[in-house]
Amino acid sequence: MPFSESDGHIAMTIELKFHSPIPDGLVLYSWISVAGINHEKTAALRFAKNRNHRLELERDRSNKQDPNAIEVVGCSNGLIRKYRDVIGFLPKEVATCIVEGGYWGSIEPRLRRIYVGDDNYIDVELQLCGPKNENKRFHRLREEVEDRKFEGQPATQLQKEFYRTFDFKVPKGLTYLAAKQFIKEKSAKIGKEDEGALQVWKYFRDILKELSDPETCEAYDIKVVSISRSRSAVVTLLDEGQSLEDISSDIQMVVDKLIELHPDLEVEY
Repeated sequence: MPFSESDGHIAMTIELKFHSPIPDGLVLYSWISVAGINHEKTAALRFAKNRNHRLELERDRSNKQDPNAIEVVGCSNGLIRKYRDVIGFLPKEVATCIVEGGYWGSIEPRLRRIYVGDDNYIDVELQLCGPKNENKRFHRLREEVEDRKFEGQPATQLQKEFYRTFDFKVPKGLTYLAAKQFIKEKSAKIGKEDEGALQVWKYFRDILKELSDPETCEAYDIKVVSISRSRSAVVTLLDEGQSLEDISSDIQMVVDKLIELHPDLEVEY
């Protein structure tokens, strides 16, 4: 357990990594974090600080809000006794795939990492393993389940930026799912005709995604950035001789340019 000094006191963090073998006949499906762990923090912290950790899955059939809910059970050894506690749930869309896809009973959890920060922030990561011949079907089903959240929703500004970048007209009333399908088809075609152009878009897309994320912006002490402002900063850096690859790997460079161009973006304390 590494120790760090903070604000004049000694703080303790826990980071454990696990490398158990993949069960025979199974392959890796997903790498996820346990959801809802803050609601089970006492049990989760006890699990983290005990020994001989392993995970099990259980259906939460009494859950009226989500009939597909699957609990993550942390099994461990304490100083005197063994513990078996619910520490959270599988993410909703993953649990839905398992239940609706008929995978319950054939999916096994594989514990990969336990992290506890000095402020008792806790994260438990696991991999889901399932039958070899069902891997592609599982991922197709997961995409379908995730798409349900966006039925009837308008296209995002980032999706519209793809249209503008490649000089496609943005249709009136464009929906998220229609844009997603269009981008998938056009990306495949562009990749065959001009792989470099598609890579440029991916660098640009990643920059825009990062700068529109509230948590990222908070970390850099700036307000959430509009796509038009992010674009102007990137274009200015390109005009100054920077490469898009270098820009995408150094968000601080973009943040500095944004503050230079738009001082109002900087958060003052």
